[in-house]
Amino acid sequence: MRRFGDLEAAIMDVMWAADGPLLVREVVARLRPDWELAFITVQTGMDILHRKGWVEREL
Repeated sequence: MRRFGDLEAAIMDVMWAADGPLLVREVVARLRPDWELAFITVQTGMDILHRKGWVEREL
């Protein structure tokens, strides 16, 4: 199995620690103390994780 990249691992840590589903902006807010990331960067990371089957998306 392929390992997560740094951003993917950070996103998954946030997702696993959450009590329920999170919006991209909520993930950004929880990463912000440690990472200086743009919304679109986190959104792209979450999209990649979705394509890999690690996160689900609701539209």
